[in-house]
Order: sequence, then C-alpha cells, then structure tokens
Amino acid sequence: MFLELEKKSFNFDHCWQVLRFHPKWVEHMDMVKPKKKPSSHDSTPNSINLGEDEDFHCASSNLERPIGRKAEKEKRKRKEMTNSDSLVVLNEMAEIRKSKLVLMQEARDHDNKMLCLRQEKVSLKQDELRIQKEKVLLQQVKARLEEKKEDERIMTLNTSAMPPMLQQYYLQRQMEILASRAGKN
Repeated sequence: MFLELEKKSFNFDHCWQVLRFHPKWVEHMDMVKPKKKPSSHDSTPNSINLGEDEDFHCASSNLERPIGRKAEKEKRKRKEMTNSDSLVVLNEMAEIRKSKLVLMQEARDHDNKMLCLRQEKVSLKQDELRIQKEKVLLQQVKARLEEKKEDERIMTLNTSAMPPMLQQYYLQRQMEILASRAGKN
C-alpha cells in the first residue's frame, strides 16, 4: 500500500509490526482507507480478508486510550501508600506532636523555675538591703551610746584637782553638752 501511495519502499517495518494494531493507528487507517468496491473486472483480490482485522478492530475501538506516564506513576503511588502506611504516618505525626507538647511543657516549667529563682534572688537582695540598713542603724545607736557615755564621763569629772587649762577645757565641754541637750528638748 505504501509503495502504491508513495512510490517507494517502507523502511520502518519493525515499527509497523509494533504499532499496527494500536487503537490510534487502527482508527487512523479506517479514516484514510479508501472504500473500494470490488469490481467485476478484477479477478484476483489484492488482499485476502481472514476476518481477524474486523475482530481486532471491533475490540480495539472499544479500548480506552493507554494510561500516560504521569497518571501511571500517580496510580502506582496511590497503590503503594495503603491504609496501613497512612496509619503509620499518622501515628508518627501524633508522636511528633506529643513530643513537641512535652518539650513545650518542659520549656514552660523551665521558665517558671527561672522566674521563681529570680523572685528569690530579688527577695534575698531586699533582705540583704534591710539587714544593711539595720546594721547602719545599730552602728548609729552604738555611736550615740558611746557619745552619751563619753558625755556622762565628762559631766561627772571632778575638775577641782586638775590643772587650770585642763580644768577650763572640761568646763567648756560640759557647757557644750548642756547646750546640745537643751537644744534637743
């Protein structure tokens, strides 16, 4: 047929052997094939019809188009991932969530501990400041007591047996002590 149409021989017989019964090619050949009526002057037919082509043509015209590569890959992936696989993945995701929640709880606990430690540190600093203030107050009280003791000693001194300059010094000091006590009242 190719020889008649193209006036040269067909070089792809190996491809023809593979593709000649594919549905796409059969449909194409049905459309292109000239509808020849057998003539009375033709004594020998060009081809012998064994009926195989018609059976194949009927069967192949009902066939669907072959699945493409992408569709086939996706179909395989869907088959591979069964319910048990999805359950395994879901279980793993649940475990990850649980571990994440545990880590978040531990972080919160750690933050709470750090907050408690900071509060204790602040409390200790406040106690330390209070103790230092009390210490200063005690030192002031002690200094006043010592000053009073000294003032009392000076006030009770007998100056009659002292040299005149020392006697004058202690008398002046006694007057200052009396003046300071009078100013406080």
